[in-house]
Amino acid sequence: MKSILSLTIVLALLMCSCYHLGTVGPAKSVHIAEIENRTEEATLAATLRSCLAEQLGSGVGTTPSYRECGYHLHAKITKMTNRSMARAEIREKKSRDDDSDAYQTVLYGLEITVQYELEPTTEKLKSLTGTVIGRASLPRMHDRNVALQNALKQASLDAARQIAAIVRDAP
Repeated sequence: MKSILSLTIVLALLMCSCYHLGTVGPAKSVHIAEIENRTEEATLAATLRSCLAEQLGSGVGTTPSYRECGYHLHAKITKMTNRSMARAEIREKKSRDDDSDAYQTVLYGLEITVQYELEPTTEKLKSLTGTVIGRASLPRMHDRNVALQNALKQASLDAARQIAAIVRDAP
């Protein structure tokens, strides 16, 4: 009875820790360097860094040590754009002075542009550089900051997924 209980506990612990065991392709270790943020959103670099660690941790190992890794990932957030995507009619013809105030934007599109450089530690391989665009939707709400933080997280996650796919495909 005691051995069945201990076996059950060991299996439960093993199953809980299997989330980070699998890798896609050859195992790689990546050091995420400081992320440069050229936008006005102060928390965007930290958000992108945590999204990158989450995405790379599920298939590729991230290492805190600069010397023990196979790749160094440098990223720079160059711009953030916010544009109107959908409008809704808010006033009928009888209750407005002119047609310019008949519609109001109800959905915005948020994009962050991230330049990356994947630098291998061996001289045999070349660095990979490029640009990805993370996208998210931002609804109109009374407290814009709540919706904005959620949209920044979604856009960062989208950019991190794209970069993680590039890292997985790297030699």
